[in-house]
Parts: sequence; structure tokens; C-alpha cells
Amino acid sequence: MSAWVGGTLTSTLIVRLLDQVTKLSAIRLSSALLGLNRAANAASGTFGVRLGAAIQKNNAALADARGGLVDAVAGFYALKTAIGAPLKAAADFETALEDIGQKADIPQERLGALGERIKQIGRDTNQAATEVGKAVDSLLGRGASEDVALAAAGPISKAAFAYRAATDDLAAASWSAVDNLKVPADQIATAIDMMAQAGKDGAFELKDMAQYFPALGAAYQGLGQEGTSAVADLAAALQIVRKGAGDSASAATNLGNVLQKVYAPQTVKAFKEAGVDLRKEMAKAAKDGQTPIEAIANITNKALGGDLSKLGDLFQDAQVQQGMRALIQNMEEYRKVRADAMKAASALRTRTSSA
Repeated sequence: MSAWVGGTLTSTLIVRLLDQVTKLSAIRLSSALLGLNRAANAASGTFGVRLGAAIQKNNAALADARGGLVDAVAGFYALKTAIGAPLKAAADFETALEDIGQKADIPQERLGALGERIKQIGRDTNQAATEVGKAVDSLLGRGASEDVALAAAGPISKAAFAYRAATDDLAAASWSAVDNLKVPADQIATAIDMMAQAGKDGAFELKDMAQYFPALGAAYQGLGQEGTSAVADLAAALQIVRKGAGDSASAATNLGNVLQKVYAPQTVKAFKEAGVDLRKEMAKAAKDGQTPIEAIANITNKALGGDLSKLGDLFQDAQVQQGMRALIQNMEEYRKVRADAMKAASALRTRTSSA
């Protein structure tokens, strides 16, 4: 009898579960169980074959009902997933649009039109509207005007699609090029492509450039450099300086220190003691078509007679020495990486037009 009681309890629990899903099925199954209980009370000793068969039939009915319940639940979740994804994307976009409106002081009544422009950019560049919105939001957060942000969002989204890169990283790198190196918004695609190409040639990747370009761009602008050619200079130099550094952060620090120390009073004095008028030589190198990075490396190497063990005589800063040593030893590679970056200017247009 204990086996029967246990079976009845189990069946009753299942009925209670099914009752939460469908009253009709539960009522029918409960009636079947009550009938079995009456049969059990009327039976003497053992149930016999007929009662055992009745129990098996009841359990089979419960199993079928449970299987139907599982199928129904699975169907519900499949439907929820299919509907939920686009609904979530739409909600995320609306949230991003509200953030953009707050950052740019855009009135609520204009947000609808702005949202349509962002969606159109997304369609034109094969990017989700939320990704384009991230680019606009990131640029506005860094100080870009609404017009510049929208003009840059297209090239940034195209580059994100072409290079499978994070939109926010590209927005950061792009804004540093616009803000510090005065790259026009309509040339952002070229600047991004230059950085990406240089990253392919070395170990300093595009995502790392996005993090360190703002400070480096400001330092390079201090040497009178701007435009996409300045982007190519920095992108190539980062690949070379990375060779003498343990990681990208150290490489960025080393190059930044090199740029900051070029015309530092202590540097000018050290070169003067070595018989070199640094400012005069840098100006001469510029007339010959050398970049400031190329020029300072060549002038330093010449002043030392090629003996890099004496770098400390001209630069006391250890980071400057590390950066300068890498540049001097790999100058030909620097020129090649820079040339490759300059040639890459039209590569993005070719890839995205055929995408």
C-alpha cells in the first residue's frame, strides 16, 4: 500500500502544478485520480493487474500533459526572444537619444528628427542605430558640436563596420584628431584608416590609439603639426616606440615624453653643449621634408655619432631615452609604416563601397 500512497501523492503534486497552467486538464486528471482512490479502497490486499494497468495509464496521461506543458513553455520563450530583441534595441536607442539631447541641449521636440537622422546614417553604413547613437553621444560628450558629431558619425560607423572595431573607441580617436590635430570632419575616415593601417603593421592597436591619442595629439600640435599627415606620423611612431616598451601604455608615455622634451630648455642646452643648434637643425630638417619625429631622431643620432650609449648626455629622462633609442634604431621601419598609413587613405572608401 505504501507504494500506492507514494504514487498518489506524486500524482497529486503534478496535478497541482498543472492546475496553475490549465484548469480544465487538472480537473480531468483529478477526477481520474479520485476514481483510482475509490478503486484502491475497494480492493483487498493487492491491487491486481487491472489496478496496476490503471495506474500506468494515469501516469502516462500525466506524462503527456507534462510534455505539452514543456512545449508550451518553450514556445513562449522562443516568442519572447523573437519579440524582445527588437523591443530592447528600440528602448536602448530611445535612452541613448535622451542622453544625446541632454548633453547637446537639444529640445525634446527636436529629438525625433535627430533620431531619424541617426537611423538613416545607420542604414547607410550597415550599422545599428544604437551604435551610431553611441558615436554621436561619445563625440558630444567630448565637446563636439551637433553638426560635427553627426558629420563624423557616418565615417566612424563605416570604419567600425570595416574594421570590426568598437564605435566608442573610434569616436574617441576621431575626436582627438579633430580637436587636437585639426582634422576636418569630412577627413575623419582617412584619419581612422591611417591609424588602423599602422596598427596592422605593428603592435600598437587602434583601440589603444583611441585611449592615448588625445594627449599625444596635443603634444604634437605643440610642435606645429596638424592634419591627417600628423595622424600618420603619430600612428607610425607609436608602432616603433612600442618595440622598446613592455606595453602600449609605456610606449605612449615614452613617445609623449619625447615630444614634450624636443624644445625643453634643458634639451636645447644639452645639444648646444654638444655643438648643435637644435632649433636651427630642426627648422632645416622641416624644410627638407622631415617630420619632427624623424628630425629629432636623426639630429640626435648624428650628435652622438651613432653611439646610443651616450643618449643620457642629451636626454636625462629614462622614458625619452627608451623612446628615442627605438626611433633611431628603427627609423627605416618608421618611414615604411608611415608611408603605408598615407597610402591607406583611399582603402576605406574602396572597402566600404564594395561592402
